Amino acid sequence: MDTPVLPKRIIFPENPLYCVTESVVHTGFRPGHSPGPSFMQRALLSAARLAKILSNGFRSTVFSPQWFLAYNIVQEGMNRDTCSDLRYIVPPGDRYFADPFPVAVEGRYYIFLEEFLYEKRKAHISVIEMHRDGTWLEPLKILERDYHLSYPFIFLWKGEYFLLPETIGHRSIEVYRCVEFPIKWRFEKTLVDNIDAVDATLHQADDAWWMFVGGGRPGFPNDELHVFHSESPLGPWKPHNHNPVKSDVASARPAGRLFKMDGELYRPAQDCSVRYGYAITLNKIEKLTQDEFRETECIKLRPRLLKGLWGVHTWNRTEELTVMDCFRYKPKFLARAHWFGSNGR
Repeated sequence: MDTPVLPKRIIFPENPLYCVTESVVHTGFRPGHSPGPSFMQRALLSAARLAKILSNGFRSTVFSPQWFLAYNIVQEGMNRDTCSDLRYIVPPGDRYFADPFPVAVEGRYYIFLEEFLYEKRKAHISVIEMHRDGTWLEPLKILERDYHLSYPFIFLWKGEYFLLPETIGHRSIEVYRCVEFPIKWRFEKTLVDNIDAVDATLHQADDAWWMFVGGGRPGFPNDELHVFHSESPLGPWKPHNHNPVKSDVASARPAGRLFKMDGELYRPAQDCSVRYGYAITLNKIEKLTQDEFRETECIKLRPRLLKGLWGVHTWNRTEELTVMDCFRYKPKFLARAHWFGSNGR
C-alpha cells in the first residue's frame, strides 16, 4: 500500500499551515482551599445552562443535523489550495453522507462513504463514481450488514482492493476483499475480535503494517489511540506494547489516511474537544516502533472553512481530488429536498 504524498504546500482558508498551541490557565487556588461559587456565580451558571437547553431545543425543533461531502479537484498547474473552491455532494434529508475515502482507478475517481439512513438508525457503505471534471453519479450501495458500517478504509495490496469498514456494532475489526470493483465485496476475515474500536486506519512502512484505531472506555471512543502491528494487512495483529499510545480527545481518534508531506509522515485525527466531529488535527509522527510512539499536533482544520458549518471530521486525498465530510444544521422544511450538490450533470 503506497502512502499518499501531498504537495509541499497545502493552504487552508484563513490560515496556511499553522501550529497548534495549548495554554494553561492558573487560577491561583490551592487544592483544598478553593472557595465555593458565590450566589451570583451559581445564578449565572444556571442561566447559561438554561439558555443552552433552550437553544438546543429550538435547534432540534427547527433544524435537522446532516453530514455531507465537500470536494475539489486541483488540475495540473493550478494553485493547490485544498479547501477553497469547494463543490458539494449533499444527500436527501432522510440520510447523511460521511467518512469519504477516494481512490483513482482507470481515469476515474471512486469515493467510498458511509450512507446513514435515519429511519434505519444505521449505515451501509456506498460508492460514488466521479469523473475527472468533478461530475458524479448518485451513490450505489455496495456493502450492508445487520449492524452499523462506516469509515470504509480502502487499500490496495498485491494487486487487489480490500475494504476495512468500522464494525464496532459487531465488536470486531473486519476486512472484505473486492470481487468486482467497485460494487461487489466478499467477507475475508475478522482481523481483531471482541474489541470496541472505531475508524481502523492502516499504514505500511517498509515491511511492517500498522493499524491505528480509536478506543477508550465503553461509550467514549474518541479519547484514546491504540496501535497494532503485523507483517501482513490480513494479520495476525499484535497490540503495541504501550497501548493506549495516546489519550487526548482533541487528537486521538483517526480521521483519514496517513500521508507524507515535505518528507514527513502525518496522521489526521478527530478533534472532539468541543463536540463530536468538531475539527481535524493533523499530527506529525516522529516515532513509530513496537515499543515507542510519538507524534506532535501541528495543523488544525476547523469548521470555519465554510459558513454555517459545525464540524468536519474526515479528510482524504488521492491524486488531484481532495474530499472531506462536513456537518451542518439543515432547516426541516428542506428535509424532502433531493440533491443540492454542485454536480454539473
